[in-house]
Amino acid sequence: MRVGVVFGNQAPTAGGGYTYQASLVEAIQTAQTRHEFVLLSFGGELHDPGAPVPWINLTAQYEQPETNRDQSLKKRLRYYWGRFRPGSWVGRAASRSIQVMRTIYRGLYYKAPSTTSGAAQVLDLAARDYGLDVLWFLTPFYKKTSIPFMVTVWDLQHRCQPYFPEVSVTGWSWDAREALYRDALPRAAKVITGTNTGKSEIVQFYGVNPDNVNVIPFPVPAFVTATKPQSINILNRYRLAKNYLLYPAQFWPHKNHFNILLALKHLKQEHFVSLEMAFVGSDKGNETYIRQSVELLELKDQVHFLGFVPDSDLVALYTNALALVFASFFGPDNLPPLEAFAIGCPVIASRVPGAEEQLGSAALFFDPKKPHELSLAIKQLHENAALREELIRKGRLQVRGRTSNDYLSAVCLQVDEFESIRHCWGRNYQHT
Repeated sequence: MRVGVVFGNQAPTAGGGYTYQASLVEAIQTAQTRHEFVLLSFGGELHDPGAPVPWINLTAQYEQPETNRDQSLKKRLRYYWGRFRPGSWVGRAASRSIQVMRTIYRGLYYKAPSTTSGAAQVLDLAARDYGLDVLWFLTPFYKKTSIPFMVTVWDLQHRCQPYFPEVSVTGWSWDAREALYRDALPRAAKVITGTNTGKSEIVQFYGVNPDNVNVIPFPVPAFVTATKPQSINILNRYRLAKNYLLYPAQFWPHKNHFNILLALKHLKQEHFVSLEMAFVGSDKGNETYIRQSVELLELKDQVHFLGFVPDSDLVALYTNALALVFASFFGPDNLPPLEAFAIGCPVIASRVPGAEEQLGSAALFFDPKKPHELSLAIKQLHENAALREELIRKGRLQVRGRTSNDYLSAVCLQVDEFESIRHCWGRNYQHT
């Protein structure tokens, strides 16, 4: 089948969403599968319909000068495209011919709806123009279209923890999240999520048929293995002492930086252990508050704000850290623990629903509401070298077979399963 992969234009500073998207887009471009993919992006600079895996910038493709001339040409092109199966040499030749004709006659086409005001209509046009059988909404973005679709769900924390402002009143609001999932999930041909905990939430909150929800564990981000080790002295570069703790997380309230600070204070006062903490990530509105808290708790000499760092530096920071402290209140799927596992960094993680399913016995867990539990876990790891080595070993085993290519292969199995259903009607089907 021919699958359109839909995603938005995210910046690297967006965090885990960008990391997941970038890893899968890269895997799609190099994958060897019997299905064909077309990348459909909203925004960005890349637009290459002639690439081995076509990359269509929908904004560039469809926001054209308005003209009503020669609509019939466009309809004929769509009709003939629909008659060819894309896997055949005839289909490939037809695809290339249509792309050339579209370029030549671009000025003759009528104006398509704006990608900002009519994204659903634009997706329908792209589905017809590129002969798509199914769409895959790779990120939390969805517009109602006339063809079947799959959708990925990262989390439903606006339902589980609606009191956090970033899922209620600021950023992507509660109402906007709810509208998307309420409309998309019951209608999706396939819903893809990373854990059984996530599946249970989808079924519970939105009444989705459990048979349509597929658990595919999230992959280790591609940059972890793609980044070449560099001979950099990360301690000098960021002025860190040995045995520092690492937390790569954007400064959202739910990331729980504040309770990490309380744990550091407790560790120092009650157990006489003073360790440095490296916070890595962009400000999402809460960094000033955390900096002020550092001052009030008299932790200025222990806490470092490194900001957004390049991938090579992040890999080096993982490699040299005593441990990753992952304190987020959100789950059930999180990427930094998987990154740490793959690199060989021990993990101390929040015991949130789904975390133990995702991370197994390869992490030390703590209640994210109880800083003293975190301080005890840090103390335990700091004093027990054998435990640290055991967690490193278990972590590497936990992410074996969890590459982006493995994930994409599992998604393709879901496409295989849906194919026998999708072939029951043609691409140009209209009810009469």
